[in-house]
Amino acid sequence: MAGTRARVGVRLRHLREERGLTQRALAQVLDISPSYVNQLESNQRPITAAVLLKLTQALDIDLAEFSTDAAERLCAQLRDILTDASLSEQISNAEISELASNLPAVGRALVDLHRRYRHSQEVSESISARIDAASPASGVAPPTAYEEVRDLFYAHRNYFGPLDTAAEDIAAAAGLA
Repeated sequence: MAGTRARVGVRLRHLREERGLTQRALAQVLDISPSYVNQLESNQRPITAAVLLKLTQALDIDLAEFSTDAAERLCAQLRDILTDASLSEQISNAEISELASNLPAVGRALVDLHRRYRHSQEVSESISARIDAASPASGVAPPTAYEEVRDLFYAHRNYFGPLDTAAEDIAAAAGLA
């Protein structure tokens, strides 16, 4: 952490709401004023080491949840995907750092979406290459039904939600374990 003081407003608010606490209730747990909790959550004041320790003990959370190491790793991942020249709007390093620090769940979701996008792009390129290779001029046979089904399952990561749900419903109706 930068010294022992860090701005953790969004993470603190998320943690408080996750536990169903009001700002007043959290203030009582931490033995601080509700206005101080409000200032922490709005990043008007940095959290001190003493308050952070009280928070981790009172709510039984891991101190690593407030670590800047995770934010720095996330920031690097976000920088890799958000500084792409093909994006219509360039995003500054300061904005990327703020996203990683203040909205880590959103940042992780963006990284995951980008990973899925890249995977879909690779599958699409692979399928296009196979289609091109199977053209009559190439003399290569088109993919077999088995290969097409295998690729379909691979592209969907072997999960078809409505089909799985329907199968579970049928099994339950039939009394199967």
